[in-house]
Amino acid sequence: MNIFAFDPCPFQSALWLDDIRKNKMILESAQMLSTAVRWLDPDTNLQVYKLAYMNHPCSKWARASRANFKWLLAHMKWLYDQKSGTHASVRIFDDLIKFSNDGEFPREELTPFANCARNLERGVDYSEMGDTHQAYRLYMNDRWKEKKIKLTWNWGKKPEWKE
Repeated sequence: MNIFAFDPCPFQSALWLDDIRKNKMILESAQMLSTAVRWLDPDTNLQVYKLAYMNHPCSKWARASRANFKWLLAHMKWLYDQKSGTHASVRIFDDLIKFSNDGEFPREELTPFANCARNLERGVDYSEMGDTHQAYRLYMNDRWKEKKIKLTWNWGKKPEWKE
């Protein structure tokens, strides 16, 4: 569970994500957004996923404000629009959009991104960095180096900061 916020722009963050993670991140985004809907409106009639990972910092961030919710929703849409084929999570887009406009949130403005750029099992931890976007770039560079698989950006653009 994570939001790879490489950039303040949801489109740019989606563009730089490698093809392998795009599918996974569409689902994780849909889960975090659905959790926000169910947390903020337990009696909702919207057709979204069940509560999941509700105490994860990224899930908390997604429900902390309308702007956060809309950022993650835009990011999810850009991830989906870049890939080829379909994704099961696309079926809940309309209900997520409806909630982004009509739902009640604790605040309206964008809050600082949750920094979960760490994997202690791999000895990687950038979670204390003040610049969350740079932390995620460094974290992902470490992750990309350790993979024995061929990374591609057929559905996006290889970032200039990739080592």
